[in-house]
Amino acid sequence: MRYKNLIRVFNNLSQEVRFKVFKLLVKSGDEGLYPSEMLKKIKISAGTLSFHLKELENSGLITKEKHGRNIVYRINSDTLASVTSFLIDECNEYLDE
Repeated sequence: MRYKNLIRVFNNLSQEVRFKVFKLLVKSGDEGLYPSEMLKKIKISAGTLSFHLKELENSGLITKEKHGRNIVYRINSDTLASVTSFLIDECNEYLDE
């Protein structure tokens, strides 16, 4: 993962609402969550949630899938694995110096 992408991921997660949404989606696993389910757990407006979901999706942290008129959001496990691997590799490289 390139530094530019990694910085974008961390910038997104440094915002409180986005981090809460991210945590909810991690806990939901492969099932994911519909926005209505997220709104019940995080007391914010639908417009605010929509904005933050778009930002998380743009950074590659989450994906969305349409189910008829509904949308389910999930963690993008590929991005999460890339971030984790990058951090582990960088830390190991630092320790080897």
